[in-house]
Amino acid sequence: MARTARKKSESGIYRVVLRGTNRLAVFKSDDDKEEFLKRLIAVKAEFPFNLYAYCFMDDHVQLLIKETGVAINRVFSRLTPRFAIWYNRTHDRTGILFMDRYKSEPVIGDSRLLESARHIHKLPVNSGLVKGAGEYKWSSYGAYLNGESLVDVEPVLSMLGGREGFIRYMDEAAGEAFSDFEGVSYISDSKLMKHIEKIYAKYNITDIAGVDKATRNEIVRKIRKVPGSSMRQIAELTGLTFSVVRSIVR
Repeated sequence: MARTARKKSESGIYRVVLRGTNRLAVFKSDDDKEEFLKRLIAVKAEFPFNLYAYCFMDDHVQLLIKETGVAINRVFSRLTPRFAIWYNRTHDRTGILFMDRYKSEPVIGDSRLLESARHIHKLPVNSGLVKGAGEYKWSSYGAYLNGESLVDVEPVLSMLGGREGFIRYMDEAAGEAFSDFEGVSYISDSKLMKHIEKIYAKYNITDIAGVDKATRNEIVRKIRKVPGSSMRQIAELTGLTFSVVRSIVR
């Protein structure tokens, strides 16, 4: 079957996802993430592009990139094979590391650029790894606060009025859903709340922690089935602790 042609971005900006084959881990340790970061820096020096955001999760990578004269396919034709060779040699493995070719979507307009940056920085929060985006080491969030030559922070900072505006915006609930290119989207807090209100129509949402355990658990499991919902979102919106939500939906 022929591959579907990529959508060309009029702005030259793309949100890119690199996922491990069969959804397996791309990174087994912080050393792996450090090596990937080094290779990303090297490729950026070889094929210059603007990098507005990045996040390295264990099973995938998301990047917010703008082409500056070199097509992004050349960037990834250097980055991913070289890292895969290093990874296989280091971990004594063979086979394909990344699932298919990289996935990308055009990012058009300032609002979508900002939303994309927020989505990427909040991946660890929405996955339940940390409470705040600034706590996660392997994203570009810290570069916006402390400076980092790899990340081109000025366009985003200028739109948000500086670092304080950036922090406020990153803390806001997401407004738009983002596809992971495999049929799953990350749902916004407001949309998930509407689902919760339907599921939990008999009670006030703030009373969920006070209902009997069996009813509470049934409600939480129903909410978790909403496509794109995360355990961290459910905890924040219902007032339950993350550990309680996790124990229910496991």
